[in-house]
Amino acid sequence: MADGGSSSGGAGGVTASSGGHATTSGGQAAAGTGGLPHHIGSCDALAPAGTWEEITPSEVSLDADFKTPAGDNFGDHSFVIDPQNTAHVYLGTSAQGIYESKDCGATWKKINTGRNGDKLDSGRQWTFVIDPDDPQVLYTNAGYGQNNAWKSTNGGVDWDELIDPAYAAALQFGGFVHMISMDPTDHQHLIVTPHFECEIGKGPGGLPLTKQCLLETTDAGATWTIKEGTPTSGEGGGEWMVDSKLWFWSEWFGGLWRTENAGATWEHVWDQGYASSSGFAAPGGDLFVGGVFGVLHSDDTKTWSSLAGAPGVDVLSGDATILFGARGASYWSTTPDEPQKWTTLPSPPFADPNTTLDWGIKWDSDHRLLYSINSRAGFWRMAVE
Repeated sequence: MADGGSSSGGAGGVTASSGGHATTSGGQAAAGTGGLPHHIGSCDALAPAGTWEEITPSEVSLDADFKTPAGDNFGDHSFVIDPQNTAHVYLGTSAQGIYESKDCGATWKKINTGRNGDKLDSGRQWTFVIDPDDPQVLYTNAGYGQNNAWKSTNGGVDWDELIDPAYAAALQFGGFVHMISMDPTDHQHLIVTPHFECEIGKGPGGLPLTKQCLLETTDAGATWTIKEGTPTSGEGGGEWMVDSKLWFWSEWFGGLWRTENAGATWEHVWDQGYASSSGFAAPGGDLFVGGVFGVLHSDDTKTWSSLAGAPGVDVLSGDATILFGARGASYWSTTPDEPQKWTTLPSPPFADPNTTLDWGIKWDSDHRLLYSINSRAGFWRMAVE
């Protein structure tokens, strides 16, 4: 596991791949999306391409017998990459705090040391979002600990409740959050879904009248609205925003739902089994979603099919030139323009690959690094040529 120190990162630029290692040199990359500054921090001493390295902070226990404030320990839970400096990574854990690395996961520092930091330590961060316009702004949860969602505006040091408690009360148990999603076209537009159900109004016997809903904000949490009539919530499913109006909702085994009017109405666009909440929008407009029997694909957002020759995956990530998929201890790659042709990638040397949970992958194209977070199997990175 990675050591617990911190690093200053750097402003190097990835220039080449030599002998399977990413190399860096001084300088600043071209401006990023929207003209924002885009730095490529140093990420030295990577293993040869195709070699997985575990980068779990040494302070984070992966032991199933380790007792956390949230009960069972699930180790590493979720992570985000700073879009303005991709050597900068934030990690959420199973009730063991928020960690920051400035060198692609080589060294780490616990950062939720300020206001309400103990609230984050009380639960599991299984959903994590970073603001691309201001990467000091982070959103996460504390599942099975402190209810509500949480927001930091200073890079994870201080945290405050994101949702007005009057609106958080619409979610079961007074704010049991499942996923936080951000509109890729508007960084202040967020939707939050319940981990299980909503509880809006009371009927006979005190039973909730509404069990399906989501919460929406268009001003980064200053005000909220409740939208009822969503598909069924639950573990394993979740939402994915393409833009301000076009969203998708996975019911896990129930398939895939679509709204083109920001949740006013929903249509069932895939009803042939499992669909994950991990979606990828290719630059050409094609959409891909994980599916247990094969990757799901659409070129019009309405009609979906299972790609012939594609593996069953839970999570997806990539860019305009490469697409990655993973499920458990298995990993694959393809290209968005030829998604029927997948290449099997090496698997991390997990202690027990039969019980590995792949809870997320992300592709850092600057350093050509694929990250994979795997619960009690740890946090991993692999350089890709």
